[in-house]
Amino acid sequence: LFSSIIPVSLRVNLDMGKAVYSYKIKNDPTLPGVGVNNSNLPEELGRISYLFSDKTGTLTCNEMHFRRLYLGASLKFTHNSLGDIVHSLHAYSRDNPHPTAATSSEAATGEQKLVSVPPKVMHDCMAKLDATVVDAIKCIALCHNVTPVETDDGGMEYQAASPDEVALVKFTESVGVTLVQRDIQQMQLRLEGGDVATFAILAIFPFTSASKRMGIVVRNMATGLITFYEKGADSVMQNIVRPSNWLEEECTNLAQE
Repeated sequence: LFSSIIPVSLRVNLDMGKAVYSYKIKNDPTLPGVGVNNSNLPEELGRISYLFSDKTGTLTCNEMHFRRLYLGASLKFTHNSLGDIVHSLHAYSRDNPHPTAATSSEAATGEQKLVSVPPKVMHDCMAKLDATVVDAIKCIALCHNVTPVETDDGGMEYQAASPDEVALVKFTESVGVTLVQRDIQQMQLRLEGGDVATFAILAIFPFTSASKRMGIVVRNMATGLITFYEKGADSVMQNIVRPSNWLEEECTNLAQE
Protein backbone atom coordinates (compact mmCIF):
# COMPACT_ATOMS: atom_id res chain seq x y z
CA LEU A 1 0.00 0.00 0.00
CA PHE A 2 2.80 2.40 0.89
CA SER A 3 4.68 1.72 -2.33
CA SER A 4 1.55 2.34 -4.41
CA ILE A 5 0.94 5.76 -2.79
CA ILE A 6 4.57 6.99 -2.74
CA PRO A 7 6.29 6.79 -6.13
CA VAL A 8 9.51 4.83 -6.27
CA SER A 9 11.31 7.79 -7.85
CA LEU A 10 10.39 9.95 -4.85
CA ARG A 11 11.76 7.36 -2.43
CA VAL A 12 15.00 7.27 -4.38
CA ASN A 13 15.24 11.06 -4.32
CA LEU A 14 14.61 11.09 -0.54
CA ASP A 15 17.33 8.52 0.10
CA MET A 16 19.78 10.44 -2.07
CA GLY A 17 18.90 13.66 -0.24
CA LYS A 18 19.51 12.02 3.14
CA ALA A 19 22.85 10.74 1.93
CA VAL A 20 23.81 14.27 0.85
CA TYR A 21 22.68 15.68 4.21
CA SER A 22 24.78 13.11 6.03
CA TYR A 23 27.82 13.90 3.91
CA LYS A 24 27.44 17.65 4.50
CA ILE A 25 27.13 17.13 8.27
CA LYS A 26 30.18 14.90 8.44
CA ASN A 27 32.34 17.32 6.42
CA ASP A 28 31.07 20.57 7.92
CA PRO A 29 34.17 22.61 8.95
CA THR A 30 32.16 24.31 11.72
CA LEU A 31 31.42 20.92 13.35
CA PRO A 32 34.82 19.26 13.91
CA GLY A 33 34.79 15.65 15.06
CA VAL A 34 31.17 14.98 14.12
CA GLY A 35 30.37 11.49 12.84
CA VAL A 36 27.17 10.33 11.15
CA ASN A 37 26.09 6.84 12.19
CA ASN A 38 22.56 6.92 10.81
CA SER A 39 20.96 8.55 7.78
CA ASN A 40 17.32 7.98 8.69
CA LEU A 41 16.53 11.41 10.15
CA PRO A 42 19.22 13.93 9.19
CA GLU A 43 16.61 16.38 7.91
CA GLU A 44 15.02 16.46 11.38
CA LEU A 45 18.14 17.82 13.10
CA GLY A 46 17.21 21.39 12.23
CA ARG A 47 14.14 21.14 14.43
CA ILE A 48 16.06 20.26 17.60
CA SER A 49 16.07 23.01 20.23
CA TYR A 50 17.01 21.07 23.40
CA LEU A 51 19.18 18.01 23.91
CA PHE A 52 18.94 15.97 27.12
CA SER A 53 21.46 13.36 28.24
CA ASP A 54 21.00 10.95 31.15
CA LYS A 55 24.59 9.69 31.38
CA THR A 56 27.78 11.52 32.22
CA GLY A 57 30.28 11.09 29.43
CA THR A 58 27.83 10.92 26.53
CA LEU A 59 28.73 14.46 25.53
CA THR A 60 31.87 15.11 27.59
CA CYS A 61 34.14 12.24 26.43
CA ASN A 62 34.78 11.31 30.09
CA GLU A 63 37.81 13.60 30.30
CA MET A 64 38.36 14.55 33.94
CA HIS A 65 41.10 16.64 35.53
CA PHE A 66 42.04 17.19 39.16
CA ARG A 67 41.61 20.90 39.86
CA ARG A 68 41.74 21.59 43.60
CA LEU A 69 43.03 20.11 46.84
CA TYR A 70 41.66 21.44 50.12
CA LEU A 71 43.38 20.29 53.32
CA GLY A 72 42.14 22.97 55.68
CA ALA A 73 40.73 26.45 55.95
CA SER A 74 44.07 27.99 54.99
CA LEU A 75 45.68 25.11 53.09
CA LYS A 76 44.33 25.11 49.54
CA PHE A 77 45.94 24.17 46.25
CA THR A 78 44.78 24.56 42.65
CA HIS A 79 46.23 23.40 39.35
CA ASN A 80 48.11 26.72 39.23
CA SER A 81 49.87 26.06 42.55
CA LEU A 82 51.17 22.54 41.97
CA GLY A 83 54.67 23.86 42.57
CA ASP A 84 53.79 24.41 46.24
CA ILE A 85 52.83 20.75 46.57
CA VAL A 86 56.06 19.65 44.91
CA HIS A 87 58.01 21.91 47.27
CA SER A 88 56.28 20.36 50.30
CA LEU A 89 57.01 16.84 49.07
CA HIS A 90 60.64 17.72 48.44
CA ALA A 91 61.04 19.34 51.88
CA TYR A 92 59.49 16.35 53.61
CA SER A 93 61.63 13.83 51.74
CA ARG A 94 64.73 15.87 52.60
CA ASP A 95 63.94 15.97 56.33
CA ASN A 96 62.52 12.42 56.43
CA PRO A 97 64.52 10.11 54.15
CA HIS A 98 62.69 7.10 52.77
CA PRO A 99 63.39 4.10 55.09
CA THR A 100 65.15 1.05 53.75
CA ALA A 101 63.23 -2.11 52.92
CA ALA A 102 62.88 -5.08 55.25
CA THR A 103 65.95 -7.21 55.94
CA SER A 104 66.70 -10.11 53.63
CA SER A 105 66.05 -12.67 56.40
CA GLU A 106 62.55 -11.30 56.97
CA ALA A 107 61.88 -11.25 53.25
CA ALA A 108 63.09 -14.83 52.87
CA THR A 109 60.93 -16.19 55.67
CA GLY A 110 57.94 -14.08 54.66
CA GLU A 111 57.67 -12.69 58.19
CA GLN A 112 57.01 -8.98 58.42
CA LYS A 113 56.93 -7.45 61.87
CA LEU A 114 54.33 -4.77 62.55
CA VAL A 115 56.22 -1.67 63.56
CA SER A 116 54.49 1.08 65.48
CA VAL A 117 55.72 4.39 64.13
CA PRO A 118 54.62 7.24 66.41
CA PRO A 119 54.31 10.64 64.75
CA LYS A 120 57.35 12.82 65.19
CA VAL A 121 57.12 15.87 67.37
CA MET A 122 57.18 18.68 64.86
CA HIS A 123 57.75 22.11 66.32
CA ASP A 124 58.15 23.73 62.95
CA CYS A 125 54.82 24.86 61.50
CA MET A 126 56.01 24.35 57.93
CA ALA A 127 57.07 20.79 58.76
CA LYS A 128 53.54 20.07 59.97
CA LEU A 129 52.09 21.47 56.76
CA ASP A 130 54.51 19.41 54.67
CA ALA A 131 53.52 16.24 56.56
CA THR A 132 49.84 17.01 55.96
CA VAL A 133 50.42 17.43 52.24
CA VAL A 134 52.45 14.21 52.05
CA ASP A 135 49.73 12.22 53.83
CA ALA A 136 47.06 13.60 51.48
CA ILE A 137 49.07 12.84 48.34
CA LYS A 138 49.86 9.35 49.61
CA CYS A 139 46.15 8.72 50.25
CA ILE A 140 45.24 9.85 46.73
CA ALA A 141 48.04 7.76 45.21
CA LEU A 142 47.01 4.56 47.04
CA CYS A 143 43.23 4.59 47.49
CA HIS A 144 42.00 3.53 44.05
CA ASN A 145 41.66 0.59 41.65
CA VAL A 146 43.93 1.92 38.91
CA THR A 147 46.38 -0.37 37.14
CA PRO A 148 49.37 0.99 35.15
CA VAL A 149 49.85 -0.71 31.78
CA GLU A 150 52.83 -0.34 29.48
CA THR A 151 51.94 0.73 25.94
CA ASP A 152 53.45 -0.49 22.69
CA ASP A 153 55.65 2.60 22.38
CA GLY A 154 57.18 2.05 25.83
CA GLY A 155 55.02 4.60 27.63
CA MET A 156 52.65 4.10 30.53
CA GLU A 157 48.89 4.48 30.65
CA TYR A 158 46.39 3.95 33.44
CA GLN A 159 43.38 1.67 33.25
CA ALA A 160 40.43 1.90 35.62
CA ALA A 161 36.68 1.42 35.63
CA SER A 162 36.11 5.08 36.46
CA PRO A 163 37.79 8.09 34.79
CA ASP A 164 37.85 10.04 38.04
CA GLU A 165 40.29 7.54 39.54
CA VAL A 166 42.59 7.93 36.54
CA ALA A 167 42.44 11.70 37.05
CA LEU A 168 43.52 11.28 40.68
CA VAL A 169 46.50 9.08 39.76
CA LYS A 170 47.56 11.47 37.00
CA PHE A 171 47.43 14.31 39.51
CA THR A 172 49.81 12.55 41.90
CA GLU A 173 52.08 11.79 38.94
CA SER A 174 52.19 15.49 38.07
CA VAL A 175 53.52 16.30 41.56
CA GLY A 176 56.15 13.56 41.61
CA VAL A 177 54.40 10.49 43.09
CA THR A 178 53.91 7.96 40.28
CA LEU A 179 52.14 4.60 40.33
CA VAL A 180 54.59 2.29 38.55
CA GLN A 181 53.31 -1.21 39.35
CA ARG A 182 50.23 -2.92 40.76
CA ASP A 183 48.85 -6.41 41.10
CA ILE A 184 46.42 -8.12 43.44
CA GLN A 185 49.00 -8.29 46.23
CA GLN A 186 50.92 -5.02 46.17
CA MET A 187 51.52 -1.69 44.47
CA GLN A 188 54.63 0.43 44.03
CA LEU A 189 55.00 4.20 44.02
CA ARG A 190 57.98 6.11 42.68
CA LEU A 191 58.44 9.02 45.05
CA GLU A 192 59.60 12.54 44.36
CA GLY A 193 63.23 11.74 45.15
CA GLY A 194 63.33 8.70 42.85
CA ASP A 195 62.92 6.07 45.58
CA VAL A 196 60.35 3.30 45.09
CA ALA A 197 57.97 2.58 47.97
CA THR A 198 56.22 -0.79 48.06
CA PHE A 199 52.85 -1.27 49.75
CA ALA A 200 51.19 -4.63 50.33
CA ILE A 201 47.44 -4.64 49.70
CA LEU A 202 45.80 -6.28 52.70
CA ALA A 203 42.14 -5.53 51.94
CA ILE A 204 40.02 -3.52 49.52
CA PHE A 205 36.52 -2.25 50.22
CA PRO A 206 35.11 -1.47 46.74
CA PHE A 207 32.86 1.47 45.96
CA THR A 208 29.13 0.74 45.91
CA SER A 209 26.10 2.89 45.21
CA ALA A 210 24.87 2.18 48.74
CA SER A 211 28.03 3.07 50.66
CA LYS A 212 29.20 5.77 48.20
CA ARG A 213 32.80 5.29 49.31
CA MET A 214 35.74 2.93 48.97
CA GLY A 215 38.63 2.02 51.22
CA ILE A 216 41.92 0.16 51.14
CA VAL A 217 44.21 -1.27 53.82
CA VAL A 218 47.91 -1.26 52.93
CA ARG A 219 51.16 -2.10 54.69
CA ASN A 220 54.29 -0.11 54.05
CA MET A 221 56.83 -2.87 53.35
CA ALA A 222 59.72 -0.67 54.51
CA THR A 223 58.30 0.30 57.91
CA GLY A 224 55.57 -2.30 58.48
CA LEU A 225 53.07 0.46 59.18
CA ILE A 226 49.48 -0.57 58.35
CA THR A 227 47.20 2.23 57.20
CA PHE A 228 43.55 2.39 56.19
CA TYR A 229 42.70 4.97 53.51
CA GLU A 230 39.16 5.90 52.54
CA LYS A 231 37.52 8.22 50.03
CA GLY A 232 33.94 8.86 49.00
CA ALA A 233 31.17 11.31 48.24
CA ASP A 234 31.12 14.50 50.31
CA SER A 235 27.60 13.73 51.57
CA VAL A 236 28.92 10.54 53.18
CA MET A 237 32.43 11.55 54.21
CA GLN A 238 31.27 14.67 56.07
CA ASN A 239 29.70 12.41 58.68
CA ILE A 240 32.84 10.26 59.00
CA VAL A 241 35.75 12.68 59.16
CA ARG A 242 36.51 14.96 62.08
CA PRO A 243 33.97 17.82 62.21
CA SER A 244 35.27 21.14 60.91
CA ASN A 245 33.76 24.50 60.11
CA TRP A 246 35.35 24.90 56.71
CA LEU A 247 34.54 21.49 55.18
CA GLU A 248 30.81 21.95 54.61
CA GLU A 249 31.32 25.51 53.41
CA GLU A 250 33.95 24.54 50.85
CA CYS A 251 31.90 21.57 49.59
CA THR A 252 28.94 23.91 49.09
CA ASN A 253 31.08 26.44 47.22
CA LEU A 254 32.51 23.76 44.92
CA ALA A 255 29.02 22.41 44.18
CA GLN A 256 27.83 25.87 43.17
CA GLU A 257 30.66 26.50 40.70
